[in-house]
Amino acid sequence: MKLNLKKINYHKWIPSRFSSFQAKLLIAFLVATLLPLTLVALVSYHVSYNLARDRITNSALMSDEQLIFQLNSRLNQTENVADTIQYQMYAFEHSSPDQVGTMQALTSMRSNISLYKSTFDFFHIYVFLKPEQTGADEGIYFFSTDKLFNYGISESELHSIGSSSLWLLKKNTTLPRVISASKRSANTLLCFRALQDKSSNVLEYAYCIALDCDEFSRYLQTSVSDTAISSYILTPQGQIAAHSDSSRNQTWISDSIKQMFLENTNSFFKDNDIYYNCRTLDNGWLHITEIPENYIKSNTQVLIKTLLITVIISLPLTIFIVILFSRKLTRELPHCPMPWNPFISDMIRSTFPSSHSRIRPMLPIMMK
Repeated sequence: MKLNLKKINYHKWIPSRFSSFQAKLLIAFLVATLLPLTLVALVSYHVSYNLARDRITNSALMSDEQLIFQLNSRLNQTENVADTIQYQMYAFEHSSPDQVGTMQALTSMRSNISLYKSTFDFFHIYVFLKPEQTGADEGIYFFSTDKLFNYGISESELHSIGSSSLWLLKKNTTLPRVISASKRSANTLLCFRALQDKSSNVLEYAYCIALDCDEFSRYLQTSVSDTAISSYILTPQGQIAAHSDSSRNQTWISDSIKQMFLENTNSFFKDNDIYYNCRTLDNGWLHITEIPENYIKSNTQVLIKTLLITVIISLPLTIFIVILFSRKLTRELPHCPMPWNPFISDMIRSTFPSSHSRIRPMLPIMMK
């Protein structure tokens, strides 16, 4: 089957004041200019995007290293204070059994706990004693173990506490009414310790150190260079303990996202146009930094605008220069008629036997 291909006349798109030579020269110059310019623009954008990505991600990773050191220092400081209280609880449990000795030990311990709270800027410290024990109804630092489960810990979690701490997230932890403070309640990170009698399985005592989640949100806000970058602390259950955007504190992530973090712990990876830096903190929780790919692309907009402006300016300038040069060249071309060729003469005579005398004078004009 034959296809009738119609020849396209490109000259009809070119203004009539342009000669065929000028049009071809103009097209040649445009192609020779725009193609390399487009190629350079694409290569420049690709290179600049990679440079912007590496610069932003490296900066975020360096910032994360400093932030994680700061977070771990605060967590370890809390653990060290918990160790000190553990030693004092042991001394308190083995103090003189008489009333005077018990009160002296209780007063000394209360002073030390108050000192720890103010020195290390904890939200509060809660100590839970057996209901029948002296000081269990003190109501400032000492409370009965009956009230222990009001502080976000379950019985199974309490029994699972060994020699190490149990870190929990508690919403709206309140201060005792007798304590004067500008902030009466806060979302807190609780560092729990407890001692149980292994033979009777009876809880001897427990205590927890409460840290304000807003304190950690301030750390996270300081570490990020832009609001487009997210930084947050994640519990093993998938709840956000502290976020650089404090309005997202106490929210939950999906199970699929949590599983992705668990599979990529202590690594830098990309998923669904977002770069993640996932690191494990010393208390077993995760610190996550999210860098959207759109944020990286926004840092290359200056280069894109520059390339577009360059193309917009260079295109009309190129056309103007080509028109000037093409007109000058067409004026300077010599007007040389083609010499008469006997072979062409014989061919015309055999083709037009009766008109060769009239065609010959016109050939030089036709051959131009």
